[in-house]
Amino acid sequence: MQTGEFARNTSLLWEISGNGLTKPSYLFGTVHLIDKKDFHVRP
Repeated sequence: MQTGEFARNTSLLWEISGNGLTKPSYLFGTVHLIDKKDFHVRP
């Protein structure tokens, strides 16, 4: 998977890790129509 700016901003496959997970999980999908004040994505 690419790690460039374009790949991160248009990704359909999101990795979910941390918070006690022993292995990462993956979520397939996109984010649509979220108000700027509610949009919080950590790099």
